[in-house]
This record gives sequence, structure tokens and C-alpha cells, in this order.
Amino acid sequence: MMNHPPIPISELAEHTELLKANDNLKLSQEYESIDPGQQFTWEHSNLEVNKPKNRYANVIAYDHSRVILAPIEGITGSDYINANYIDGYRKQNAYIATQGPLPETFGDFWRMVWEQRTATVVMMTRLEEKSRVSPFSLVLPDDL
Repeated sequence: MMNHPPIPISELAEHTELLKANDNLKLSQEYESIDPGQQFTWEHSNLEVNKPKNRYANVIAYDHSRVILAPIEGITGSDYINANYIDGYRKQNAYIATQGPLPETFGDFWRMVWEQRTATVVMMTRLEEKSRVSPFSLVLPDDL
């Protein structure tokens, strides 16, 4: 990774403009210099039975941190949902990141919410992506 000292907040705007110069050349160079670190497997996401459950082919669930649903007897792949645990500041598996459910994975999404005893669901995407309306929207009470 490119080595440079921390950027003071007062210089961030200027630094950002320098990175964007020449059609983002320096930004691209800095990005390419980032060491990807440990590489993880995604064999469950890549199984033929599970591929249709992934909203996007390039957004997968890593095997080491994926949320595993309680399997349904006789249904191959019923333990799979495209979702991963994320550690919090002081707690392992504090959060779950997942895709908005597809019509065919809507039940799996709510099964995960139930099995994980999820108290809060936050949608962080637009209701419409690439002219497709998400089947999932969330309305929170005013007192939250």
C-alpha cells in the first residue's frame, strides 16, 4: 500500500482534489496499491442451488462468516442466505449485512430475522435500483 502520513481534516478537500486530477489517476493508483489481505472462500454462494439466491453475481457471502439458516429437511441449500456477520466494536457478530431479498428469497430473509432474533432492520439502499423496485421497504416509528 502506498505509504503517506495521515491527512489533517483541514487539508482533506485539497487532497481529494489532487487524487481526482488527471481523470482520477492518483486515486486509481492508491486504490490499486491496497493489499487485499487475507482471501476468503465463498463456496456456498457458488453452489448451483444457491446461485439464484444471490441478487448480484459479484456480491457473495464468505463461508467463514456467513449466516447459516436452520436447514429444512429434504431441501438442499435451505441453510443458505446471502448474508454475513460483521463484528462490532466490542462484540463479535454484532451485525448482519445482507442484500435486499428477491421475491424467491423473501421467506428466507424473514426466517433469518426470526432465527437471529433481530430487533432492528435498516435498509441502506434506494427503493429502486437499475429500474427494479425492491420488494423490501422499511418504515420505522418516529420514536426510534
